[in-house]
Amino acid sequence: MIAQQLAKQLGRPDGFVARHVLPRLWNRRNRALNDAVYAALAPQAGDAILEIGCGGGYLAARLARTLTDGRMVAVDHSPEVLRFGARRYRKLMADNRLALRQAEAEHLPFADGEFAKVCSANAMFYFADPPAAVREMARVLRPGGRLVLMLTHHEDLGKRSFAKHGLRLLTAAQVRTMMEQAGLRVESETPGADRHRRFVCLVGAKD
Repeated sequence: MIAQQLAKQLGRPDGFVARHVLPRLWNRRNRALNDAVYAALAPQAGDAILEIGCGGGYLAARLARTLTDGRMVAVDHSPEVLRFGARRYRKLMADNRLALRQAEAEHLPFADGEFAKVCSANAMFYFADPPAAVREMARVLRPGGRLVLMLTHHEDLGKRSFAKHGLRLLTAAQVRTMMEQAGLRVESETPGADRHRRFVCLVGAKD
């Protein structure tokens, strides 16, 4: 029962847990993954960057502080998680350095080619339709743009009790196929690890 409730909260955070517990936990436990995504994005001051499934906002805020002449937008499907971000990063938002939007990964409210770079860190396991989400990320990416997708190694995630309740244990090979079918060229697939799990970072380019 506890594992099922945790899986539900991780996939659709709400209530007190979403407002106060999970975002802080994500920011702490996923720091190595988020830092690897930051490095793979190689952000430049004038970039327009979109993050899908921003969780606690650590990566979005770090990117926003780098984009002094650019634009940082982060989306999540949980209103409670976004409220946390609006409180924690209110200065960045007030300075128009960071925008938070509620949206589903499969239906992004942005124009074709609106962003130079798009990323998603450890969120694909919770998407309702991962291939559709990757197609949407490719759609809003401009020609010459870069997509960075980070995911926990499926074997390590599969060992977690909550993973048996609705999560999609995607492999790097499956995600690579989704990227290629969305018209992207996969440039790299880089493994990594921290004390919590193994992970892999895939980088794709839009020609």
